[in-house]
Amino acid sequence: MFSRKRSMGNGGAGSFEDMFDQAKFARYQQQAEQAQYQAAHSGTGGYAFGGGAGDDDDFEASVMSDSFLDRQPRKRSINLAVSLEDLYKGTTKKLKVTRNVFNEQTGKSEPESKVLEVQIKPGWKAGTKITFAGMGDKEPGRPADDLVFVISEKPHSSYTREGNDLHTTVTLPLKTALAGGTVEVKALDGHSISVPLGSGPVQPGSKYTVRGEGMPISKQPGQKGDLVVNIKVMIPNLSQQQRDRLNDMLP
Repeated sequence: MFSRKRSMGNGGAGSFEDMFDQAKFARYQQQAEQAQYQAAHSGTGGYAFGGGAGDDDDFEASVMSDSFLDRQPRKRSINLAVSLEDLYKGTTKKLKVTRNVFNEQTGKSEPESKVLEVQIKPGWKAGTKITFAGMGDKEPGRPADDLVFVISEKPHSSYTREGNDLHTTVTLPLKTALAGGTVEVKALDGHSISVPLGSGPVQPGSKYTVRGEGMPISKQPGQKGDLVVNIKVMIPNLSQQQRDRLNDMLP
């Protein structure tokens, strides 16, 4: 099961006793045999041996079994839906969680409730993870689970997000589309953004970009993406007389 290495020194072969402590070797061998038996019967364990990177006298043996995996905390993912406004401004979410904790005195799992505060930073994106180590279920013989909150983005009625940019659609009355001017857009934090349209006419499907009015960039404090305004034009219902007048006015 183990390969035995002999080191040559001064022209002679070193003895096995010089290379390994017998008690330690016997312990490694027993653990390896036990791990191999578990792997063969459960299909989930395994073992591995490897030579060290040092001198020939060095020896490394590592044994991995299910008991090793049992010592690692499991990750419990929880979806946390956040509005686009909160991702824009940042906020604090207070969440009540209930976990099962094993009581060694009673020998039973008992529910335990706690309130966790999740700090949402401006500019965070969907998929961002916040981990609370050891705040999940606690079972006997293993560490408590980790709770991992995964940010998702709630749909917004006016805005969509693409990376750090925000997109919105504005519908112009025909008069504004023909004459041009400016249009006001309400930002996610409530402030008003003036979007210059020029002297007109404004074509349906046109896009106007306002630099620095998009989402905050979490990794670049003080920086923001862009706001992209898509234009639609509202065609009013005209009487025959209005259509005739409009026809006379247009080239």
